[in-house]
Amino acid sequence: MLVDEQTEETVRALSAQGIPHVLIKGSARRAAAGRYPYADARATRDVDLLLPKQCVQEVWDDMRRMGWQYGTDPAVTPSDHYHPPPLVGPHRVAVELHWSTGYAITPEEAWRRANDGAVELDWHQVRVRVPSATELLWHGITHALHAGPLGFRLCYFLDGAAILASGAPIDWDRMAARLAAGEDVDAWVARAWLRAAAEFSACELPASVRGAAAPFDIARALAWRLAVVARGGAEGLGARLVEEGTRTELGLPVASVVEGTGSLTQSRRWVAGRVARLTYRAWRLTARNMAAGRSGCSRV
Repeated sequence: MLVDEQTEETVRALSAQGIPHVLIKGSARRAAAGRYPYADARATRDVDLLLPKQCVQEVWDDMRRMGWQYGTDPAVTPSDHYHPPPLVGPHRVAVELHWSTGYAITPEEAWRRANDGAVELDWHQVRVRVPSATELLWHGITHALHAGPLGFRLCYFLDGAAILASGAPIDWDRMAARLAAGEDVDAWVARAWLRAAAEFSACELPASVRGAAAPFDIARALAWRLAVVARGGAEGLGARLVEEGTRTELGLPVASVVEGTGSLTQSRRWVAGRVARLTYRAWRLTARNMAAGRSGCSRV
């Protein structure tokens, strides 16, 4: 409720000043839930808006003069990032003013995409502008994959499945072109993610988008996560087990060590990653053999 209230107040303030803006990411999905049922089901903790680049610094400076505080340590936001450090106001909700949606996208192109096919909606007694279904779906893909293996959790799949299940028209040629170019994401992993989201929504993807990537095995991934949680939770080593299970399913290498850490920490991470990978492979082999045994019994 606080996030929604902050969204409303920010939209009203920008509109009153005549500053063009478009809701993106979680803010857009919440506002557009009437068009895409359950698009607002995944919780969002901040407000994301896209503005023309020439407006961002001025608005950000105005917010600072009004007493808005840094939402995170400013050093956490790289100098070449596509939005300045987030700010928090009276509701203690972070607001991010974007001039782009990715490193590979110029501010001009990001603004064009956000407005190409965008719709205006009445939401909570304010008029808001949200991108097209195509752009919302693309944002869902890139947002999930920027989270790494965590992007293959159910909550992230919801971002894509809700759009696909709505039946809204998607520009698949545009999607295929971005995937083929590997724009901002690994095309192979992105196709696997999209096929899994489509499986949840019972949506048939065109061949140009499916590609040769195998769909992510959701049932096996959930069974593995359940096994890990049942034996000690998903923190520490449990988190590594879950991560390496996902990476194995996607054909990705073992997670690399963290640069800048001590040699002992790097060694422990290296060992933990390989132990987790071997543990997952052994579990998968056991599960496969058990499934084959049950199948054989049923035939008898």
